[in-house]
Amino acid sequence: MKRGSNIKILFLCFVFLLTFAFVFAPLQGSFELSAADNRAYLKGDNAADKAQKLTIQLYKTAALFKKDSHQPGSQFFEELRNLAQERKNFLTSIAAKHPELIINSKLPPEIRQLLPAEISQFIEEETTIEGELEVLHFDDFERSTWWEKFFLKTPSKQTFEILASGQKPALLSGTKVKVKVKGLKVDNQLVIKDKDEIQVLEAPVTAQAMTMKKVAVILL
Repeated sequence: MKRGSNIKILFLCFVFLLTFAFVFAPLQGSFELSAADNRAYLKGDNAADKAQKLTIQLYKTAALFKKDSHQPGSQFFEELRNLAQERKNFLTSIAAKHPELIINSKLPPEIRQLLPAEISQFIEEETTIEGELEVLHFDDFERSTWWEKFFLKTPSKQTFEILASGQKPALLSGTKVKVKVKGLKVDNQLVIKDKDEIQVLEAPVTAQAMTMKKVAVILL
């Protein structure tokens, strides 16, 4: 009788171990992973995931939009507009550091065309802009580093910062050249894949070495 009880106890222990190994342990791991992902999301460490989540959410919500049913002021309209604005604000904040994420998160043009101007204004637009490209050089002497920025000034006095996810144009600081640029417009930023998206229309005007325009960044 005692031997039979021991076998039963061992059998129950074996079942418990199997249950824990295949049911509870994986669930515990998934909760820990979700918590880690959530912390990264809140801290903004995982910009790619956040950009993807916002884009998918906006895509699915926009696909349900109907002009006849969802008028300005309705709950659905306001939620969709707020979502579009939240996504735009986030993409704008990461564009300088992660321009490739803007390109990877691009919504189909049909989605932008489907929505009214009150909402589509917050969605990136694939466009071609003509203007004068200017290269500015920046120095951080304290950290012994430097960087360049590219600005496109249009005839209508608009200025866009050009952000390249790939190779940037090889131009000297102070260079001004008339160009045509194809990219994604997000606010006052124009995100391009690489230098091949820039078409030079006229020969560049390069500043002389002694008058080269440099801007020093002094950190206080």
